[in-house]
Amino acid sequence: MFNQNNLLLAEGAVCYLEQGWLYLLQYESGDENIDKTALEQSITYLEKSIFLNQKLQKRYDDSSTDRTRPYDPQDPTKYPKHITILTGGKPYPGADGLLGKPFAYFEGLSMFLLGKSYSLLSNDTYNQETALDYFNKCLKPKYLLVQSEYFVDAHYLSANLIIRNPGIVNPDYGKAIAGQGANSILHLDSAIYHLEVASNSSFAANKLTDLRFLTAQV
Repeated sequence: MFNQNNLLLAEGAVCYLEQGWLYLLQYESGDENIDKTALEQSITYLEKSIFLNQKLQKRYDDSSTDRTRPYDPQDPTKYPKHITILTGGKPYPGADGLLGKPFAYFEGLSMFLLGKSYSLLSNDTYNQETALDYFNKCLKPKYLLVQSEYFVDAHYLSANLIIRNPGIVNPDYGKAIAGQGANSILHLDSAIYHLEVASNSSFAANKLTDLRFLTAQV
């Protein structure tokens, strides 16, 4: 039962991620018959995926004193074959991409997609702040691969959010402060940081035009 529950958690984490991604792709397709309900569905499934990832990790952490422990969800070298396949690896010697991915990668990908979904949901402050928060979370070292298009996109989208909504990182934007006037540029420093990191990635080639255009607006 223990192993079966672990399998259900792992399968659920990946399946909910894929379902949430599909709803986001439906909305981004531009089909006039797809409304923002798709984004709400995307958010629901992606948040479920994160919850199951965290539950899977907690189950492993809590087993530290057990005689028989489940596989470590962050160590693909210890995965059983069905988990290797589930996480994108090949279960036989000599194959390209022999190992699967750690489950933290799937959690980070869910965070990245949640950032996109919240940023598209509406322009109100809560949704934009939540989007930026998810982008910042997915950029932490254990989540998205640094050398990947998702990493570049997360930095680019963060910069874009900040430029469009300065107040989400700079509460004093537009306010007159004694001796400083009303033109604080704290948000620009933050946007420039994200753009510089994205531009320096070896995966930035496909995004260079967008990055340069956005940099010119700073």
